[in-house]
Amino acid sequence: MNADQAITAMRQRAANLDIERARLAGAMRAIRDMGGMDAVRAMTKAEIEKLTQSANDNGEWIG
Repeated sequence: MNADQAITAMRQRAANLDIERARLAGAMRAIRDMGGMDAVRAMTKAEIEKLTQSANDNGEWIG
């Protein structure tokens, strides 16, 4: 991979991260609207705990 390709790949990754952050923000707002900030905090905490246990992950950590 040459320098131009690396730059393009980094920019694409940054753009993809921005898209996913926006999706997450939208989902969090929907959860807040339905269950309040306590629901957002509880669900976020649960998902973060699942992510930190990825060493035992069988690929089905979402949901």
